Formats: sequence, structure tokens, C-alpha cells
Amino acid sequence: MNNMIRSSISNIIKGATYTQRFASTSTTTQVASGSTIINNNKRGLKDFFEHTYPIGTYPLAGRSWAASDLRGKSFNDLHELWFELLKERNKLLTEKEITKNNQLQNPQRVTKVRKSMAAIKVVLGERDQLSKSLYLLAKASQDGNHKKVKELKENIKRLNKLVGAVSLKPGLKELESLQDTIKVDETLEKNIDLLLKQN
Repeated sequence: MNNMIRSSISNIIKGATYTQRFASTSTTTQVASGSTIINNNKRGLKDFFEHTYPIGTYPLAGRSWAASDLRGKSFNDLHELWFELLKERNKLLTEKEITKNNQLQNPQRVTKVRKSMAAIKVVLGERDQLSKSLYLLAKASQDGNHKKVKELKENIKRLNKLVGAVSLKPGLKELESLQDTIKVDETLEKNIDLLLKQN
């Protein structure tokens, strides 16, 4: 009996020590752009597991983010939201895997997260399309192709209404440094700056 109590107390102490050590760690991530991000998140892997709620008190999830909600956000805000949604999606999929035979407590959350992530892709796609159109307009203006210039100006006007006054410049630099798949022409930003100065 004494040994069992000692063993239990020993396990509790070891668990507390491990929890304290784990909670006090911070992660350092080296980003491709050369900057370092320090994450002082004390939760660690607990971010990927849902908090257990008593029956009947599970919080309701709000609506998904629409593209119209996200158009005014900066690239950094969209980037942070993307990773929060990614953690939420992983959390929900982990919960789904744990409860294979049971249904999720709120199955609509998976759909809402997926729609929100799709909306972020739409907004970034519109910004990318606008910057490419500005680049093509600068090229077409140099070539003297008036029909193409008129067509591009209409497209830019339509995209400008969608994108609004959000800066394209930092988003493209960040996006390029984070994703190797996107290749941006070096003269693109110079042409955008020239066009903005002319207007």
C-alpha cells in the first residue's frame, strides 16, 4: 500500500515537472526571408486538441469568413488567419479521428473552416491578378497596343473595386518569400509604382 502511494506521488511529481518544462519552452522558426519568428505559445501541441466541454455547453461556431470580409485585411492579417484556420482544421480532424465511431459535436465547423480558407485564397488571387494586370498594362502601353490597353484598364478597374486600397507590394514580397512556387517578375513592382505615380 505504501509503495503504491509513493509510486503515485512520484508519477504526479514527474508529470508536474514535465508539464512545467514543456510549458516554458518556446519555439524558434527560421523563415525563408531570413527573419526569425519566436513563438512563445505555452500550449504547444495542445493547440491541436479540442478543449473538453461538459455536455450541452459546447460553444457555437460563428459564420465562416467571406471574401468580402477579408478584402480590407493586410497580407499579415490574412497570413495569421490562415494559420489559425489551419490549426482549427487540424484540431477538428484530430477530434474526428479520435471519435471515429461518434459524430463531431459541431460538424459544421469543418465546412466553415474550409470556406474561410477558400475565401483567403480568393482574396489573394484577386490581388495577384490585379498586380499582374498592372504589369501587363505597363507592357502593353510600351508596345502601343491600344486595344489591349483598353481591355486591361477595364479589368484593372473591376479588380480595383474588389481589392480596394490594400497595398499589393508587401503582400507579394511576403508571398514570394514564403512560397517558392510563386515567381514574380522583378520589374513588376517598379511598373506598379510608376503606374500609381502617374494616376
